Amino acid sequence: MHLYRFQFTPLSPVKGAVDTNTLFGAICWGVRLLKGNRFLEEEFLPAFTQSRQPPFLMSSPLPHGKDENQNEVILFPRPLLPGSILDTGKGTLPKRELIRSYPHHKRFKKISHLPWEIFEKILKGEIKNERELFEEIAKDSSSECVNWDLPKPKVRTHSFAKASINRITSTTLGATLYNESATFRGPFSVLFLFTPSGEEKYRDLVEEALKAVELGGNKTVGWGKVEIKSFSAENDNLLEKRAYETISERATKPTEEKTFIALSSFAALDERDNLVIEPTQSCYEHRIFRSAIDYAYAFYDERFIKTAVWKKAVLHITAGSLVKLSPKVQISETTLPLIGAVKKVYPDEELLSEEEIKNAPRIYQYGLAFPLFVEMGCKETCGGEEDEESPC
Repeated sequence: MHLYRFQFTPLSPVKGAVDTNTLFGAICWGVRLLKGNRFLEEEFLPAFTQSRQPPFLMSSPLPHGKDENQNEVILFPRPLLPGSILDTGKGTLPKRELIRSYPHHKRFKKISHLPWEIFEKILKGEIKNERELFEEIAKDSSSECVNWDLPKPKVRTHSFAKASINRITSTTLGATLYNESATFRGPFSVLFLFTPSGEEKYRDLVEEALKAVELGGNKTVGWGKVEIKSFSAENDNLLEKRAYETISERATKPTEEKTFIALSSFAALDERDNLVIEPTQSCYEHRIFRSAIDYAYAFYDERFIKTAVWKKAVLHITAGSLVKLSPKVQISETTLPLIGAVKKVYPDEELLSEEEIKNAPRIYQYGLAFPLFVEMGCKETCGGEEDEESPC
């Protein structure tokens, strides 16, 4: 397996959040533009939807930040660990420790990303719960003050006031004002893990496809423009070679417990709608994605107003979740793990007629996990005791 880091530098605001489904959509539009619709539908998409071995996996965007020396660093999603900073797992904290820890609880919860040095310790099992993570962050601090000087992502949201346009008269007479949000973000990275055959066939194509299109909505007014550079372990000065090796190994070699930290959001149900996680033995957050299809596939109603077409709702487990795999999910060390699915989200057979389904485009949403398997036993994962009566 071959790991690459694609670095994105936004040159304009982006509409909405950027996640793996946004990136995969951009790749598909770019592939269609460069290679044609037939190549996209008959070769590229079937490699994900009809194969048990996807050609590559990709992470959710990893924002960049500045460390205490103002050096640029890559930030990883903070894992959802069991426990609380007020509980060591061995009983209540001493009163002095409770007094020290309690005021910092809310600020600690707001930490969304971690530098590689701390994230790696979680992967190795050196940090197994919230209390140990708190102690790692606060270890160089005095008893009165915790050092919260962790690097932070550069993200800012701004709301624009706009007037709707009458497309018949091409004026704003009688129009209403509405607000539209834009996200201004600093540089971010996305990790791509290719199989040997996937690297040969698609690595350069993926990069060229991403360079050929913009991300998100409002492309016609210049939003979503990014500059893209790619790096490998041999030429990357931002992510050290040891990190490349650790990520590649952790992504492809499951531990005995089959517990992993998700480096990307992923579909909670596979292509057959089977749950891919053990929810009672996982620490996770979820989101329901239901977005509009690109306006290229929108339609005009009886008032000549272009109306969006909606995709099916898809349940995703968010990046940073600590997940125990369902026993139904079979994975091998010789292939990329297939966790989640690239699901068809349009057309909806329950809402459309046979004729409408026949003429409708086939649209898919990316939902494959980028797992990093961790050295974490059942006791740490679900909080139970490792005995015969444990739910684990």
